Amino acid sequence: MDELEVLRGALDNVSEGVVLLDRELNAQFLNRKMRQYWGVSEEHANSHPTYASLISNSSYGKDRNMTPDELKAFYAGRVAAVRDGNEPVRDLQLPPARSGHTRSTSRSRPASALPPRP
Repeated sequence: MDELEVLRGALDNVSEGVVLLDRELNAQFLNRKMRQYWGVSEEHANSHPTYASLISNSSYGKDRNMTPDELKAFYAGRVAAVRDGNEPVRDLQLPPARSGHTRSTSRSRPASALPPRP
């Protein structure tokens, strides 16, 4: 087993959700927790979906009581904030008995977002 496989295995088993995004905000890696959160299969995750498609297709996004135009603007704002490295730590509105927060950082290499914790 090479070092990359060991790292992927370790990240896949941490209790926090981890998403690694490239500069174009394509998901280069989603750990198991994030695949479960966003309802994404491992095969779909390996296709490097965009961050925009991940958040807009999440079942949690549809529960925001927003009009379609408001929801579209909300997603566009989230994508812009992650792209610019300005996404603040925020509490997520999740079903009862779950909580979460998000944090993102922009780096000279790929940007990364560390979404919800159980």
